[in-house]
Amino acid sequence: MNILIGTNHLHAIGGSEIYTYYLIQELLKYKEINHISLVVAHKDYMGIMSDKIEEELGIKCNQIPQEFIKDKGDKFFDVCILNHNTTIQAVLQSPINIKEDNIFQIIHGTTPGVEQPYLPEHFYTNKDLKLNYIVISKEIQDYIKDKYKIDSIVITNGIDCEKFKLEKFSIKSSPFRVLSLSQSIKFNKELSELMEEMDLQFDYINKWDNPTWGVEEAIKKCDIVISLGRGVYEGMASGKFVIIADKRNYQTSMADGAVSPKNIERFLENNCSGRAMRYNPTMGFIEAEIKKYNVKDCIENRKFAEKNLNLKKQTKKIMNFIKDKIKK
Repeated sequence: MNILIGTNHLHAIGGSEIYTYYLIQELLKYKEINHISLVVAHKDYMGIMSDKIEEELGIKCNQIPQEFIKDKGDKFFDVCILNHNTTIQAVLQSPINIKEDNIFQIIHGTTPGVEQPYLPEHFYTNKDLKLNYIVISKEIQDYIKDKYKIDSIVITNGIDCEKFKLEKFSIKSSPFRVLSLSQSIKFNKELSELMEEMDLQFDYINKWDNPTWGVEEAIKKCDIVISLGRGVYEGMASGKFVIIADKRNYQTSMADGAVSPKNIERFLENNCSGRAMRYNPTMGFIEAEIKKYNVKDCIENRKFAEKNLNLKKQTKKIMNFIKDKIKK
């Protein structure tokens, strides 16, 4: 099997970029996959993550072997796994040999334009083209069903549970250090002041302010993680107490609060985005959530991640879905 992976951009350390890295990392382990190529729709949006994929995984962006190019070779990509509608458009307009019925779009959100489903009747001359859609949350599934009448399968983000793991004797009876993965400079400043009042150590990683790839090392050193989305899952996989909260420019500031076995299934439906409960993440709210810290939830977070967010399991679900569709 030959697979083409694609995405709109790889110039920053963000959700879809990290997703792409780990998907390739895991697919490289599959013996039935003979070749993997990677395309980036916007060549100007290559950088830290495209470099990392090339250096660590050995896959160069936009370097398609000649045997997969129309009029030059007779090999086809059996499957295309593509983030973003712009990537699908770029691939369909390219001279790359693909099997058009085997295009799978991964949809990571409801808001950005590039995350909307690729609709052939809007973009491409082949009106009969039928795509397959994989979404990372039930919220997205409901959204594209209601707005576009499109069916999809939910396969949540996969986390490398060997890299993000529960270290022996790492869970403290009471918290000492808090890590924020917020993308807001203002929110991190507010959190810093609150932690000083609460006599807690504070660190932050902001993908726009101080982008960091080895976030697992920072998570390892903390007791509480404050984040949305992938950062929540990475914190859970590391056996940390996790608070879902942030202030993002694409939505009203929102929070779900502390993760526990009682609420994680509900929060997961909205990709742990704060949109499940829609609490206002005031410093009073954050302080109250920090005071809920307990060892049991840390342990349960790790167990849940191993069972439901494990990269190996999630990638296998993707491959099983693809194989089932190809058979039909």
